[in-house]
Order: sequence, then structure tokens, then C-alpha cells
Amino acid sequence: MINIYLFGGRGRGSGSVRGVNYYKANKFLKFSVDEHYINHGKNTNSKTKKDYINKSLKLANSNSKNVESFVNLNGTTYRYNIKTNEFVIVIKNGEVVIYFKPRAGKNTGKE
Repeated sequence: MINIYLFGGRGRGSGSVRGVNYYKANKFLKFSVDEHYINHGKNTNSKTKKDYINKSLKLANSNSKNVESFVNLNGTTYRYNIKTNEFVIVIKNGEVVIYFKPRAGKNTGKE
């Protein structure tokens, strides 16, 4: 379980997006996209797998003031949009690992 309530700061990073550890998110992790779309597509109001991927990349690359970011010691970036309740995890090479809307919002991070 990830507690996104702990994302108090904007994180660190040197990419084109504030508070991340990658230059630009460019794709969804290939071996996990089907499973994550099945599990989270409806929850994110994604009509197709392509729509799900595009929404995840939009959040990963957002410079919105509503998006909080945190980079852990392994270089993985966690991003949460406080306005839309969207959450994404992106690894150092710019691949999205997961994208969803937490059921309980920012305070618990439960899927």
C-alpha cells in the first residue's frame, strides 16, 4: 500500500516536468498495461486501452500546480493530482507503471 498523504513537497528531478526523475514519460510499461487497464480503466473513465495510456501520460507529464510529486531513493516518481484524484507511478526511463484513482483519495493511497 502506498500512502500518498506523505507527498508533502514537490520532489526532486531534472526533467522537463517539475518534480520528476525522468525527462518525459513516453509509454506505459508494456507487460503490465493490459492488466492495469482491466483493473483501472473503468475507475479512470477510460473508454479504451489507448485512452487509459494517454491519460496516464498526461498526468505523468503535467506541470499543473494541482499535481504533487515525490521521487523515492530508487528514482521512481509518484505523482498525484489533488483536484482530479488521479495517481501515477513512473520509473526513471519514463515508463508508466500504474495509473488509477485511489478510492479513498489522497489520505490512504488504497486502490
